[in-house]
Amino acid sequence: MRDVHELRRHPRDPETVNFGYVLMGKKRARDTEDQATAAPRPSAPDAKKRKSSDDAPGAGVCDDVLDNIFTRLPTGTAVASMVLSKHHHHLICSSEFRRLHFRLSQPLVNPHIAYIVISKFHGFHVAGAGHNSDAPMHTLGGIYYEMKYINTCNGILLFAREREMKPPTCILWNPALANDKKELSIPAYTRKRDDYRRLQPTCRNDAGDYSILGLGYGKRSKSYKLLISYRQMQRETLLSKPPQSTYCKELQVYTLGTDRQTPRLVKFLSQGMDLEISQESLFIDGVIYLLFYKKQILAFDIDNEKLTTIEQPGSSWYPCENRITSELMSFSGRPCLVKNYGGKRALWILTVDLQWERRCVFKVEDDLIFCPIKGVWDYNGVLFLFLYNKTGESKLILHKVTTKKMLMKNLSYDLTPKGSHYSFCWDYKPTLLSPRSIIEELNQDVNLLGTSKHIDIVKAKRPFNKLEKRKVPKAALATIRFMDYLIHIMEKLPGNMQEIKMPLLNSEELVN
Repeated sequence: MRDVHELRRHPRDPETVNFGYVLMGKKRARDTEDQATAAPRPSAPDAKKRKSSDDAPGAGVCDDVLDNIFTRLPTGTAVASMVLSKHHHHLICSSEFRRLHFRLSQPLVNPHIAYIVISKFHGFHVAGAGHNSDAPMHTLGGIYYEMKYINTCNGILLFAREREMKPPTCILWNPALANDKKELSIPAYTRKRDDYRRLQPTCRNDAGDYSILGLGYGKRSKSYKLLISYRQMQRETLLSKPPQSTYCKELQVYTLGTDRQTPRLVKFLSQGMDLEISQESLFIDGVIYLLFYKKQILAFDIDNEKLTTIEQPGSSWYPCENRITSELMSFSGRPCLVKNYGGKRALWILTVDLQWERRCVFKVEDDLIFCPIKGVWDYNGVLFLFLYNKTGESKLILHKVTTKKMLMKNLSYDLTPKGSHYSFCWDYKPTLLSPRSIIEELNQDVNLLGTSKHIDIVKAKRPFNKLEKRKVPKAALATIRFMDYLIHIMEKLPGNMQEIKMPLLNSEELVN
């Protein structure tokens, strides 16, 4: 058998080296010096070359391992990791990573409030969420006075005008990716012969206006779709007070990422008055929910493209006394609304099987029209209800469902921002999805950033310093402070509500 001296004489022989490794394994316990001698040391050029190839952190780690690690990170952390190396940048920008991250990443930490600040620009903010980089604060580039927030789907925010005579346009924006937006024009719907047969004679012309009602995603069809309403005036009654107009309305659906296709007709709606369908919609579990004239709920399934009508909860008798007093909101991942309930108000939750469940009943003396429910949140078993008063003091209600304990706090008029200065983004979840990818090349492996070369997450800083106060409009700054104030109450609230005192709801910290 060859000994160790033979290894020293022929260090470059592959067969000799392999034999040396076996021999070293057997003699490791008793011959440490010969181990080091038998293993050939790499030359200086080889060592330098290896160092240059390992400059990137994680370059020697399998991509599957990196995927398993980074796809479970919060969106802000994953984006920040792109600066580690070119390898990390290409990995995180890949479409496969985007899909895995969307499936495996966790939602925002509770409590949090995602909302749009409406001033000269549209600014997206997240109050709470652990006060870290996963709570982005971005501004939509460009001035869009006539655009309003509609809903959010998979981290993308939808903005559109209330009414457009020509085929509508919209903006898709992911605030988690800096300057990542896409403006989209929807082609006009081409009617078929069967469509004209079902229309009233006065509605068979092509003059009408459009409204975009919501954005949704179908898991089975793997497609993003827009729900659009189209209406035509049938007649106008000028003698009524106020004058009323009757319209023929139809719902259309348009699939994003498809070329040479026009919207498709979903359903003709019954005749009715102006502004029946609210544009403040919700997208939850593959369904777009809309409030229909504050009497019914419309549920549009993205995959099946079927429309379901859901009757309002509770009694429909005496409409003035049992009217819906809020827009659609989200509560624990399900649609909810507030309705008058025998002189009181009740919070109703729509379950998965489309049944209404009454969660709580509370009494408010203010007028239902001038003091509607603006927002509702659930944290540590306590319900937070924000009642916005257009003409006086708004209210904050804290309700413990198990013990029926309730506290109500009046908020001064100067403290509460105007309702037109913000919109809540219910069920927002930050993702790495680019609006360009779902419009231009939905089914291809496209770069996550589209045509943009830079990406960034802007950290939410609290409190604002003097320089930031100069940059943020006064109205927007008041809204941001108010949302942080609500989060402050949620975080300080005891779980049993037995130690709650009114000083906890003191707003001096917010005012100063």
